Amino acid sequence: MRMTPAQLGMHQLLGGWVPVLPEQGLIDRIRSGRAFLVDITKQDFGFDALKWHEYLWMTDAGGYKWCRRSPAKWEKQARLQISRPEWIAAVQQIEREL
Repeated sequence: MRMTPAQLGMHQLLGGWVPVLPEQGLIDRIRSGRAFLVDITKQDFGFDALKWHEYLWMTDAGGYKWCRRSPAKWEKQARLQISRPEWIAAVQQIEREL
């Protein structure tokens, strides 16, 4: 699967595993995704995937819109991922550690 830098960052922020990167646990993938998005955009929306999605779609930072998907489809995917109990628990743990 081909991904732009912003798509890769969002994929990790949402807990997705990227086969070409070293294997990480869910918490580390989420942290890495956020850090990568901050690095490429110089913005920081924390772990709020919907704010990240909105910003990336509006600006096309990191090539986020590289494909024919609509913003609604990207948002739907983000909503599905952030509603997973394991994702919620991982973000809560990260935030407790901050």
